[in-house]
Amino acid sequence: MDIKNILSKNKMLLLITAVGMLINLLYIIPSIKWGCEGSLCGLWIGEWHYHDALWHIAVSRVSFGSFPFIYPSASGYLLTSYNYLLGLILHLLELVRIDAFISYFYILPVVSNIIFFHALYRYTRLTDKTKRQSVWIFFFSYLAGSFSYFLILYNRDFASYSILKGFPVATTLQPGFVLSNIQFFISLSLFFYILTDVILGKISKKIVLIHTLLLFFSIGFKMYSSILTLYIITVGYMYWGYTKRNPKYVAYLLFLFTVSAIAYFIFYLPINSYVKGSPFALSPFAIPYRDWETDRKSTRLNSSHLKLSRMPSSA
Repeated sequence: MDIKNILSKNKMLLLITAVGMLINLLYIIPSIKWGCEGSLCGLWIGEWHYHDALWHIAVSRVSFGSFPFIYPSASGYLLTSYNYLLGLILHLLELVRIDAFISYFYILPVVSNIIFFHALYRYTRLTDKTKRQSVWIFFFSYLAGSFSYFLILYNRDFASYSILKGFPVATTLQPGFVLSNIQFFISLSLFFYILTDVILGKISKKIVLIHTLLLFFSIGFKMYSSILTLYIITVGYMYWGYTKRNPKYVAYLLFLFTVSAIAYFIFYLPINSYVKGSPFALSPFAIPYRDWETDRKSTRLNSSHLKLSRMPSSA
């Protein structure tokens, strides 16, 4: 049964999907505009996107101009210990003349919503969920949380350049606000694709290769979500290998672990990070923090009259 038939026969599922996608897209698409407010004209970005959006776009436009990749907002530093896959995608799209702002605020939110819907649909269909179970899965995946976004929509002018704004930071990764972190949203879709196959237990060489590719991308998007995905793969493969008395599952896991380690080195460069600082996933000041700290101490020693440390403004 195709997606169209399922949605036409399950009106509640259609309603939840439509409202969930609308909430997600209202959070990010209206958050950018070109125009004037009073005498100030230029690019305006909503309050919950002006940091991450500008950071990823800066990475896409600056970091990949040389190798090793450079840190976009601190001259002379390398981009280390950072999951830069989203920035690389934005960079590749710019090579085919698609502006990074257009990609980040318009194209990727729509594409990621479509991918997420398909991952959920595939999960509920292939695991033989009932109509009621499917509704609840979609509800918790799209709408569950504090529901603060409904209050924000009720009290917010739809002409605003950031419709869903003013909510607590603690809600940013709840359903409805997940596009505050596009990488996390995409990694959730990859998780559902893999989870479906693990539950079904139909693991073949082709499936293992697909899982390896999805896990590789998951590591490039978000480290902590990839750890959960790898955990599900490990438990699932070990269970089916024991149940089916098939030693091939051990080889499958070894292959996945090897590729995961390679992906970690590619995206997080732990050897370079050992010199520069801790991996970004393990330290909140990981990227070039240790270099900055060294420079700060050096500045204090050589300039006793200097009151402020020489620190980049993005620190």
